[in-house]
Amino acid sequence: MTVINLKNASLDFPVYDKECFSMRGKILSLTMGGIIRKNNKNVRVVRALDNITLSFKEGDRVGLIGHNGAGKTTLLKLMAGIYTQTEGEVYTSCIPTPLFDYSLGMDVDATGYQNIILSGLLRGHTRKEIDKMLPDIIDFSDLGEYISMPLRTYSAGMTTRLGFSISTMLDPEILLIDEVFGAGDKNFFTKARNRMKELLGKAKVLVLATHSSDLMKQFCNKVVVLNKGSIIDQGDIENILPKYM
Repeated sequence: MTVINLKNASLDFPVYDKECFSMRGKILSLTMGGIIRKNNKNVRVVRALDNITLSFKEGDRVGLIGHNGAGKTTLLKLMAGIYTQTEGEVYTSCIPTPLFDYSLGMDVDATGYQNIILSGLLRGHTRKEIDKMLPDIIDFSDLGEYISMPLRTYSAGMTTRLGFSISTMLDPEILLIDEVFGAGDKNFFTKARNRMKELLGKAKVLVLATHSSDLMKQFCNKVVVLNKGSIIDQGDIENILPKYM
């Protein structure tokens, strides 16, 4: 069964700029998220996530809500394995598919074609499975002959289109989405939007960071509320969402 488990997970970022320790820095830390503190090695850190305990199973559609700087995107990156917890435990039953940085893990010296294969292998797919999906990924990306060119020759929009095409073609078991994402140029957006709707229905576990109550009502059945890197509430959407929206 597909699951995500976090037990007493915390994440610290060390800070070395002396301005962070000024009165201004302390005020900003209170309004923008993590708290500045010293760890057990007497190193000053920002505690971005504090003592997070969560458990999601197959069928869960989870909305993460909270003000800007509450820790939503940071929590997604911890679940994705981009960040490693400072304390506690983080377990996912498979490699999650993150949709918030499409160029993540791509090799700028490799061609678009090679990056499709590399991305598929990194997500745990076999070469046979990747070969089967290759034509659809290439067609959806609309890159034409550029698919055989190194990624360093791509524009930002082309890189996004390739990354989006890869991430959304490889059927995810765990899908992690930050609402603040782009999908390339205007002509590509309609295709991307329709693909997202399909993908949300296929994922076995969905975690969505968003400020939109409408989006959560459409796709989520659970809500986790974050504030300053800590969970302040969680539960079924009908019980939790009205209190915070």
